[in-house]
Amino acid sequence: MSIPIYLAFSPEEAAEAAAASAHLACMGYQLAPDTPALLAPSDAPEFPCMLLLQDSTQPIYEPTPELVQMIVQYAAARHTGLLCDVSGKPTEFWLRMVAQLDRAADEAKLSMWTTTACADAAPHSAVLVPSPCVSGRYEDHLAQAAARWPGRCVLELRPLRCRMPLPCPVGNEIALSPQDLQAFLHRDPGGIYPWEPLRCMYKLVWEDGVPSLLLFDTAETMAEKVQDAESAGFTAAVGLLQEAALFPMTPVPSQT
Repeated sequence: MSIPIYLAFSPEEAAEAAAASAHLACMGYQLAPDTPALLAPSDAPEFPCMLLLQDSTQPIYEPTPELVQMIVQYAAARHTGLLCDVSGKPTEFWLRMVAQLDRAADEAKLSMWTTTACADAAPHSAVLVPSPCVSGRYEDHLAQAAARWPGRCVLELRPLRCRMPLPCPVGNEIALSPQDLQAFLHRDPGGIYPWEPLRCMYKLVWEDGVPSLLLFDTAETMAEKVQDAESAGFTAAVGLLQEAALFPMTPVPSQT
């Protein structure tokens, strides 16, 4: 694989992340809820990594130019980039915040990534395209994203784990934890097969007398998804450190 894969880690995982010899992004950064300030983890890492800003607070103030400049300057001085992880539907505050950060990061020549929900507000930033796909063809899923955000796509590695009761209209899937997935795989007899169009594996299982399709990723299918993303023009991929065993990691040179 030639596109870089980043691993997002919590401050508590810093020692493990440092030993991983990988591209990294540190979670745990957030905005103060009542005064314009960036809250950094008390044990923020000293090694090179992206600053991952999470929307875990909903500030009561307006985004200020001073706060935006402080975040960008801090990220440029201490980190390799800025990742604005805005989950779900963004509030008006976060749309304005991301838009201002996008402009400031572009002026500072700082790499910035954000989620699909904020992509239109951040035209200079890379866009995190979630890897799960449960309908159609996987190549089409990536091609549509690449056409919408040409040259800006980063694959967000989220291993697929879901159960789809039959008949299985799209949107009826039930997300599974890794533990639930393993329980189904070990409980129900029957074979496991590749679903080539979706780049995943499937198995027929039963729950309360109702048949379902179990859809899930393996290290092999995740590698295929990364390869497809590279072919579609994606520039990178990012996933959680705790799920790195599923990703086709290529060690990067040590940085000091």
